[in-house]
Amino acid sequence: MVKIRRFAPYILTVFATVVIFLISGELFTRGYHYFVYKYGCGKDRVSIIQENRCLVVLDEKMGWRVIENYRFNSMKKDAAGRRYLAKVETNRYGFREFGAIYTTKKKILLIGDSFTNASQISNDKTYYGIIKNILPVEVFAYGGGGYGTLQEYMILDEYVDVIKPDIIIWQYCSNDFINNDYDLEANAVQNNSMRRPCLDINGSIYYDIPIKNKTLAKLREFINSHSQFLCAILGRMDTLMLILHSNKNDMKSSSEGIIASEGSKNAAFRRSEIITCRLMKMARDRCRNIRMLAFSSNMDSPCYETFKRISRLNNIEFMDGIPQAVDRSEQGGVVTRAADNGHWSESGHKIVAEEIIKYIKENNILSQD
Repeated sequence: MVKIRRFAPYILTVFATVVIFLISGELFTRGYHYFVYKYGCGKDRVSIIQENRCLVVLDEKMGWRVIENYRFNSMKKDAAGRRYLAKVETNRYGFREFGAIYTTKKKILLIGDSFTNASQISNDKTYYGIIKNILPVEVFAYGGGGYGTLQEYMILDEYVDVIKPDIIIWQYCSNDFINNDYDLEANAVQNNSMRRPCLDINGSIYYDIPIKNKTLAKLREFINSHSQFLCAILGRMDTLMLILHSNKNDMKSSSEGIIASEGSKNAAFRRSEIITCRLMKMARDRCRNIRMLAFSSNMDSPCYETFKRISRLNNIEFMDGIPQAVDRSEQGGVVTRAADNGHWSESGHKIVAEEIIKYIKENNILSQD
């Protein structure tokens, strides 16, 4: 007891220091978010996902959603270090583009993940912003950073009757298969550790954080919900771990490496194929009389071939060759990637837009009823 009393002042000092540090960090982070991003107080708890500064707020149904009514100008860099000004805007629903609902023009609804969110690119320089400026159409575009196919379907289900699009364009990404299966995402290097809706193999929706240690999962969920300061620190740690894994070539045991090496031989990937196909069938059934197109943002095997097969099974037109066109331009010296070396730069978005426009024109899609 005497020893405890002797060390009590030191213990109290350490405890008080930690508390003051956490409170100061929280106040600073919230103040920074509020003054820089104009969000961060009260219900507008902001999470910054990895290095692309995709701003989101937590959402009971969606897991997280894109911030609405967002206006932010910042200097960005592409993969070659070229600086440019990005003017990022969302409307009151979180859409990057939201055209006129009542119009005589054809309406195109585009849905995707961070490639469509395009938080590093000005609205008019995104692939759908370019489509809007070239084709006689009204464009509606929603992309959720880190979204899986179920979350994208939820956006479709929520807004398709409001927009009443003539055409839907769905942007796939190879990590959709990881996002669509709990075990794959829990073992993935790229894991944002946020609570998300999941579809199980039996077609039921459940919610979980893709961390196998349930104590850590609950702690991460608490931090995501209550502390912007700790959430920002953990986000930086996630990014650092991704860099370390990449530098060590330590990807073989991760879900990304397992899918690349085993493909459909892997039980979790086969399960994710089934779930992804079921989700796209749900989308096709929800939009029975609407023409649906799809394309992949990358051509990782076996994901690219699987997307083509899933599209064909669900009567969705797959626009082949888009990531190949981006890669050809990159090999020709065009800087097609943003600073993160993954997402598209302004030039990359331009190439994607040109390929989609070419497909639409060659197939006379706008002239068909």
